[in-house]
Amino acid sequence: MATAVEVKDELSELLTCPICLETFRDPKYLPCLHTFCESCISTYIISSVTKEKDQSGFKCPVCRKLISLHENPGVPGTWAEQLPINHLITSMMDLKDINRLEKVCNACQLSNASKNAVSWCTVCCEAYCTECTNYHRKFRMTLNHKIISIEELKSSEGVFGKSGVVFCDEHPDKAIEVFCDDHSKPCCTLCATINHRKCESVTTIDKATAGIKTATKTTELYQKLETFGEEIDSSLQINEHNKTAIETESINIISEIDRLKSNIIKHLSRMENEIKIELSTKKGEILKAIENDAIELTSLKCTIDNWKRIMDTCIKHGSELQCLTEVNTLVTKRDEIENRIKDTMSKLKTKSLIFKPIDSVKNFENSENAFGSLTISGSMVHMPSVDIQTGKIEVVHVFDVANGQSRFSFGSGIFLCNSILLTNKPSFRVVKFNREFVYQSELKLPYGPSDITKIDDSKVAVGAKPQIIIIDVKNMQIEKTLTLNVTFWGLTYVYPEYIVAHSKSLTWIDASSGSDKKDFKTDGNSNYLHASRQNEFICAYNINTVCKYVDGNAKFTYTTDQLIHPRGIDVDYEGNIYICGFGSKNIHQLTKDGKLVQMIPASTFGISSPWNIQFEINSNRFLLTDYDSGKIVLCKIC
Repeated sequence: MATAVEVKDELSELLTCPICLETFRDPKYLPCLHTFCESCISTYIISSVTKEKDQSGFKCPVCRKLISLHENPGVPGTWAEQLPINHLITSMMDLKDINRLEKVCNACQLSNASKNAVSWCTVCCEAYCTECTNYHRKFRMTLNHKIISIEELKSSEGVFGKSGVVFCDEHPDKAIEVFCDDHSKPCCTLCATINHRKCESVTTIDKATAGIKTATKTTELYQKLETFGEEIDSSLQINEHNKTAIETESINIISEIDRLKSNIIKHLSRMENEIKIELSTKKGEILKAIENDAIELTSLKCTIDNWKRIMDTCIKHGSELQCLTEVNTLVTKRDEIENRIKDTMSKLKTKSLIFKPIDSVKNFENSENAFGSLTISGSMVHMPSVDIQTGKIEVVHVFDVANGQSRFSFGSGIFLCNSILLTNKPSFRVVKFNREFVYQSELKLPYGPSDITKIDDSKVAVGAKPQIIIIDVKNMQIEKTLTLNVTFWGLTYVYPEYIVAHSKSLTWIDASSGSDKKDFKTDGNSNYLHASRQNEFICAYNINTVCKYVDGNAKFTYTTDQLIHPRGIDVDYEGNIYICGFGSKNIHQLTKDGKLVQMIPASTFGISSPWNIQFEINSNRFLLTDYDSGKIVLCKIC
């Protein structure tokens, strides 16, 4: 709560109308407790009713809750007048004006005059100028009211908050004086007489308010509201992850469509080449057969033509004896030539080439109308029912991918939908296991991997300085390599860019080209980082300090001598932060605001020097790597 000593900056948002974005004028609140200037909400109501053509109510401009009016609400133009005044807001506005010495006399305001207030009545909760203060002290009804100067009010901590009256919503001219415990409702004496006369537990407002700020009811409500806020923040973070995943999935689908298109074109080109080759071969065979037939026919034609010339010569120029001799000779050969002609003619056929496409190709345009189908899948997000801050840590499985190397054999790990991927720097390997921890396959890299980040469930990116290597997880093969201008340790992917940690900088990298987009300077070595969005990240910046930045500004700084050489950083589903203390041999668990929850010794996990940590999304399970042994332990919080 703000005091009379100073008005907290946090009041600025509380005292700002969500519609006009200025300080409230005549603040009125809705049943959903959102407050607006009376004129602003009136204009909104009239516009909303006109647009929706609904005379029964309207939706809150902020939360969209339907506000239904009582019976006989009158015309929409009067609805705002019927809304209750937000006395808390009015009181806080008075406090703000008093602290700025801008408070004007409330009595003079009724006469449309404006005079600076010099005093404050703690009973009426109104400010008065010098003249009105004198009158206030002379009236019989107010002569015993306690009046203090504005300067005294400003310098007296708690006076403002302890004073004052609140007026009844049902009877605006009546002050709240009693509290009905049966209905949990403060009210005026008139309400108590009419509506609460049969109630068993009705007490004075002074008795009801005694100790209310520290009462169990108040603290439990505040804690519950904090819990609700954290749950919503967690859901918003899941939504942000989902948004990023959808963007990535969309890009992957487009890539898959392009790949399918390319494969179809390649396949069609191959079939086209094959049919063209077959056409050329068959065409050659036919033309050769036709040519052979032509040679045979030409030979027969030459023979016949020669015989005709002999007959013509004998008939025209030879003797009878010569004619007789040649005719008899040709007659004996006639049957032979005739048989040759008949045989040749019987073998002659008109040949043609016929192309008949197969049905799937012939009807492709009609039968295939799309590359595939798109569906939207969704499932409820079920959070583990464990106390993530106080739960017991259990080691579920130990992976040993160090290949026999016993020192400086560190790696990293990541959870995917159907598998777990682990890296080992000295052996230059990425190793895939299924969810039952059974070895599946592995991939050798050109450099030792220092970190791994998820692009989607089918692709990961591995930081292997000076390269970012994109890996197709299904086939365990390198899909793409980006060579950077810097060598780095930590790597994270936040659509549509990578962020790498190196030396005293974080660098944003274009995911397509590998070019530098921007740098963020830190005050010390930043080996690893965690980023939830492009403009929100956590990193170390010296030997024992970790800082969270939002939009380039430090939101919190955590530093302690019990954290030495911070390395891997991650966040669980509740927003708690985990930091691997490599040199201090422990894990530091912080709240989302950077407050220490606990320091967990590395021996709890069966390791000596924690290097990297990676939580499974929406889960109480995490992977933790050991710098010394290269072992990677899968743990869960029970």
